[in-house]
Amino acid sequence: MSPAGTDHHFSGKRKLQARRPKRQRSIPEAAWLAEDAAIGTYFIDSVAEELFAAGAKGESATKFVRTLRHEMSLASRFAVMTAENHFVNEPRWRALTKRLFGDLAKIQKLIERNANLDRMNIFLTTKRNRGRPPPLRDEPDEIDNLLAALQRMRDVTKDFFSTRTLQGRPGNYDPLTRGFIYEVFEVWSKVLWVAGSNEEDHLFLRLLVAAWRDFEFPTREQHGQRLEDWLADRLRKQFPEGICSARLSGQDEALYNAWMGFDFN
Repeated sequence: MSPAGTDHHFSGKRKLQARRPKRQRSIPEAAWLAEDAAIGTYFIDSVAEELFAAGAKGESATKFVRTLRHEMSLASRFAVMTAENHFVNEPRWRALTKRLFGDLAKIQKLIERNANLDRMNIFLTTKRNRGRPPPLRDEPDEIDNLLAALQRMRDVTKDFFSTRTLQGRPGNYDPLTRGFIYEVFEVWSKVLWVAGSNEEDHLFLRLLVAAWRDFEFPTREQHGQRLEDWLADRLRKQFPEGICSARLSGQDEALYNAWMGFDFN
């Protein structure tokens, strides 16, 4: 007969294992929009033409469409990488860091246990191995080097533990959507350097929705909510001041940094 609570424990474990593949499968494959495809091939093409007419940088509407395809493809790849880090890489990195904290704590205790060792005691109770010449006069020998390294290790581990804490698991949020909105905003700020308008937020949303469909990212429409409404809600949460205000603020800061000679790249 199994111990009390064992069945419940394994049941919960099986549920957790069943959820993990599902979360990882939600990460789409990184796609790339063909830059030389005919205009109108992708959903973003019509939005790109409107964006060019609104004052986006580009030699012609056709070239701008192709440029935007390239930039949006990069944005999608960075968003997918963000999701992969969140679901796949960061848990593994966090486990390794957790192990580091545990090992350092053990090492710290062992070093503290030997902190009172005297150099002369070590010298008198050990002998030099054959073939190992003594150091030159007034130079530290292996005992000096060892004691100095132990003291250094005591200092750096103490400093590490006093300044660093193991980060907990991230909250339950959607890194793909958040990352993609951020990357598309970066593209938007890169190509559009004009005065703001009341239509800018709406046009940005249209571009975001079109790109989402072009890259075949997972949608929420099967849950009864339109993709446009869902992304609009995410935009309001991520950019409460609005896309236009956020863009102008970021571009003003970039101009100021350029004027002051700052380079953050």
